[in-house]
Formats: sequence, structure tokens, C-alpha cells
Amino acid sequence: MELNLKRSIDADILFAHLDFNNIDECLGVAKNQGVTNFILNPMFGWKEGGRIDFVERNPWIEGIQIVADDCDVSPLNYLRKLKYLSVPGNKYKGELDFKNFADLKHLFVYWNKKNYKGIENCEQIENLFMWRWPFKDVSMFSSMKNLNNLNLFFSSLEDLNGVEYLSAINKLKIYSAPKLSDISQLEKISSKITKIYFELCWNIKSYRSVEKMINLQSLYIYRCASLDCVKFIENFNQLEYAYIGVDVLDGDIEILKKKKIEYKKSTLYS
Repeated sequence: MELNLKRSIDADILFAHLDFNNIDECLGVAKNQGVTNFILNPMFGWKEGGRIDFVERNPWIEGIQIVADDCDVSPLNYLRKLKYLSVPGNKYKGELDFKNFADLKHLFVYWNKKNYKGIENCEQIENLFMWRWPFKDVSMFSSMKNLNNLNLFFSSLEDLNGVEYLSAINKLKIYSAPKLSDISQLEKISSKITKIYFELCWNIKSYRSVEKMINLQSLYIYRCASLDCVKFIENFNQLEYAYIGVDVLDGDIEILKKKKIEYKKSTLYS
């Protein structure tokens, strides 16, 4: 059997598509070739709603990416060597206790407050992509000392308390956090941040912490609260890319023209 292989862009990890009708054969070939990561995708041989209890017999698996819907994810709790997990949909069934995944480094998850727990035990995480985070801050991530890339989509964030404990963080993306008003905690780690992204964060009161990110390489602010001014960008000597898609209240955008930064005046939607 020839494996259908794919390398992930986000973590540069080699995956094999798993054929639902030939699970054991696929796993055997993969193990012999040193492939320990698998994708369950109906477009490439997996069965929509197919049971994943095969993981109980194969605890050596280190990575699972589930694209199929209507899947019971609870058998994943048997994978104590898991380093990569992607369950970004909202139609999965079953409970996940993340304390079982002490070695997890890459996590892509649509958070299920009712059925998922223990995320604070994943101290080795480096890349975190989270949809529908239901809590008001990120204090539950404070034990993740290796986390360098944090991405939160459609969250209930009100502030960023807890982010100051993320000693390895350098990239932060927040998309659609309409209740987010206070990002001042970023000031405590401002020198670490190289990439910052805010979109659909309408209630941010102050960008002062962003102004202090002297090592910033990428800046993206779009459909968010207005900026008082953009003169602070002149201090970003390492800036490689920037996009400003909010109103600049003092009207002075000369620095944007000077640095050839894309600017689009934006109407604040409520």
C-alpha cells in the first residue's frame, strides 16, 4: 500500500491520510515508515461519522487531524503521546480531558465548554488556535511557558489577563472579540511580540501597549476601535508589514505614506 502523504503548513509535520476501509493496513505501513500523524478526511478515504476507536489500539500515534463531522472524539483520550491535535469543528461528540495530553505542542480546537476540560494542563503547547473561547481572559493559558503563537477566533474575551505569563509568546492574533476592551497586559511582554493582529475588536479602549512593541515585524489592525494617532509606528524599526484599517482620529497619516503602509479608513460597526 502507498500512503497518501501531506505535510502541514502550520507545523511542518508529515501526515498520512487514513483510509477508513483499510485502517490497520494504513497504520502498519505508516508505522514502518516512521509516520505517526494522521488525517481523517472524507475527501481522502475517511468515512463521515466513522468511529475512531482504532486509536485505543495504537497509542504510539502522535498527531490527529479530524476534518470529518459527527465524530465521537472521546477515544482520543487514549493517545498519551499526542503532540498535534486538530478538532476545529463544532459537531463533534464525546468528552476530552486535556490533562491526558501532557506532550501536546500544536492544538487547533473549537472549544466545547461542556465536554472539554483541562486545557491548563497542556504546558508544552507552542501553537494554539482556538475557536469560541468562552472565558473573559486568557489566564487559563498562563502555565504554557512554551506558547509562542496564540490565535483566538470568535471569543468572549474582555481583557488579556494572563498573557503576561506567556514568556515565549511572539505572535498574537485575535479575530472577532467584540467584548475585548482592555489589552494593557500586553505592555508587560511588549518587547517579545513580533506579530500582532486585531480584527473585529470594536471596544479596545487603548492601544498604548501596542505602541511599546519595539520589535514588531507585522502589524494588522482592521475593523477595530479607532487609533488616536499612528506616529508611534515611526519607532518600529523592524516592521516588515503593516495594515491599518481603522480611523486615525488626528487625521495625520504621513508616517503611513512614508513607510508605504496600506491604509483603509474604516467605519466602526456596532
